[in-house]
Amino acid sequence: MKPKMHRRMGALVLAAGLILPTASAAATWKINPAESLIGFSDTQTGTEFTGHFNKFTAQVVFSAHAPAAGHARVVIDTCSARAGDPQRDAAMPGPNWFSCKLFPEAVFTASHFEALGGDKFAAIGTLSLRNVTKPLTLPFTYTEHGGQADIAGQVTLKRTDFGVGQGAWANDSWVGLDVLVTIRLTATKATP
Repeated sequence: MKPKMHRRMGALVLAAGLILPTASAAATWKINPAESLIGFSDTQTGTEFTGHFNKFTAQVVFSAHAPAAGHARVVIDTCSARAGDPQRDAAMPGPNWFSCKLFPEAVFTASHFEALGGDKFAAIGTLSLRNVTKPLTLPFTYTEHGGQADIAGQVTLKRTDFGVGQGAWANDSWVGLDVLVTIRLTATKATP
């Protein structure tokens, strides 16, 4: 290759490196638990109820410019489930529902993210709950301003796919099978 052509190729490679996003473009985000929520809603005898988990941690590496380079791990304390009703709150940690003594954590692991257009993205990964792991895609919106990010998403799960609701609770006679999970995270970009 002629020296002049070699210099031009080198300049093109350098320019491409400056323009194209790389794995290093993904930022690490620190979740603010006080301003974040992992909630759920379902029906009991036809009446809707809502709940949430009081304790969870999230490790998120994400950039809207390089979503495929990101990843995340969200760990939920299943014993911390609350639904604003003493009977439900007492039942949820038990063996028929989350069985939190045996399975104290639910874990969502995103291997990467995909852009869906505008401020819409999807986290592609798996959910592990009660020793059952299944693929899960979580669509969400993402906005960033001044080093702070807001993430909001929803996904519907069939609770019995994960063994939640055993015995007499394994059908929808009392409690609906489809559970809407809502995610709202507020995070601050971690300093390098």
